[in-house]
Amino acid sequence: MGRLVEGVWDCPYCGTDRIRGLLHKCPHCGRQRDNTIKFYLADPKNYVDEQTEKTINRNPDWLCPFCDGLNSDDNDVCYNCGASREESTENYFTNKEKREAEEKRKQEKPENKEIYDDTYDEQPDEEISNQDLTSHETNSSSFFEEKQKSKNNSKWSKLKNPILFSGLVLAILTVLIGITALFVPKVQTVEVQSFSWERVLEIEEYRTVEESDWSVPSGGRLIRQQQEIQSYRQVLDHYETKTRQVAEQVLDHYETVVVGHRDLGNGMFEEITQQQPVYRTEYRTETYQEPVYRNEPVYATKYYYEIERWLHKSDERTSGNDKNPVWSDYEIKENEREGSKTETYKVSVVTEKGEEKEFTMKFDEWNSLNTGQTVKLKTYINGKAEILLE
Repeated sequence: MGRLVEGVWDCPYCGTDRIRGLLHKCPHCGRQRDNTIKFYLADPKNYVDEQTEKTINRNPDWLCPFCDGLNSDDNDVCYNCGASREESTENYFTNKEKREAEEKRKQEKPENKEIYDDTYDEQPDEEISNQDLTSHETNSSSFFEEKQKSKNNSKWSKLKNPILFSGLVLAILTVLIGITALFVPKVQTVEVQSFSWERVLEIEEYRTVEESDWSVPSGGRLIRQQQEIQSYRQVLDHYETKTRQVAEQVLDHYETVVVGHRDLGNGMFEEITQQQPVYRTEYRTETYQEPVYRNEPVYATKYYYEIERWLHKSDERTSGNDKNPVWSDYEIKENEREGSKTETYKVSVVTEKGEEKEFTMKFDEWNSLNTGQTVKLKTYINGKAEILLE
């Protein structure tokens, strides 16, 4: 059996709280504790000394059927009215279970719907019965303090979370707006100063080249073939003996720990204990075999062949600072062809702020502008511009 802890109870008549569990009557108003009281643990706990513990009956109080008073298991007659215990059929626990069941029914089906409020939605406080093993210590005072603290924290969480959330959203939006602003085109009124252009014509040549691969493509003419390393694979070569430190948890001893308290139903609580193992860490050296691998080449046939390909030969560029762009007059020779064409058209302008800038434009819009003309442009961060139509 565990050590005894003296519990406390509250007087339902005068409101005196934390009355010692060994007292059957309220020290303030003199009323005997009745079937409405509930025992709980105070903080700090009041442990009973060993000498007193030997004299305490561990059975629950019995309930007087005439005055509803709770009486010690040592008494044969009621403290309050003197009724015989022989008439009693209930004790502290059976009475508490009956009252809890009655309160639960009232909460599920309130008698007066007009006075029903949201307190019925609150979860009933769980009680620890004489047979239950609890992993925490029940304490009415600390219980209600923790309950109030939980409510306060809940209210604060409701207030704080939206603030944090909205702050985070605002920060993200600010960053997104800043990034978006960089890519949003700007409208600028400018005066056209000058023009420039460049055209590039790629020339490709069809010629024979020598290539190699692990197969000969269509149109290829084999020159030679030989065995070459295509890849490598990991092959077990041998094992090496090595040592390492291994930690092991070894049982050292057992210790008695308090995991809860059992309500005895008489103003006293009994410690619930259990034996928990305590381990120590020991180290040992063990040997093991570690595999060692080598890279082994994988051979395959490599083919060397000739084949015709269209390959880049040159870029023929033309450029100017006028509005007369032309392509290169390069004369295409045998086994040659025109490849890709690229063209760039730029306009130099002066903004209303006197800043000199240069923008790249599409040919049709570039060609429609004239020197000295004032025009509105939609400009982009990448240096491109479009004429903004009124």
